[in-house]
Amino acid sequence: MKEELLIYNTVENNLTTETPEAHFIPDIQDIMKTVDSMTTDIVYAIIRKYQMTEDPETVDDPPYGSKYLKKGLKVELGNLPPKLICILHTFLTKYYKREE
Repeated sequence: MKEELLIYNTVENNLTTETPEAHFIPDIQDIMKTVDSMTTDIVYAIIRKYQMTEDPETVDDPPYGSKYLKKGLKVELGNLPPKLICILHTFLTKYYKREE
């Protein structure tokens, strides 16, 4: 049975590009500095879902060269695939910023 993550499916279906623009990573970094732990957990779930769906042969823990720190997971955005960066950017700008 295929695992579903509704937020991932919604964002992926609404992508306007699979090629990140230069401002995507700085935007993600800025937003991630201000999010709560629930949003951080959703971001991790999106990363893990992408890895399991798109790169099942490279599933590792932590994903994409991230590191576990005392404060939580540190994601190296430069190690993420371009499409995943677009997915995260879409999620954070459309869904997180909307609540501000």
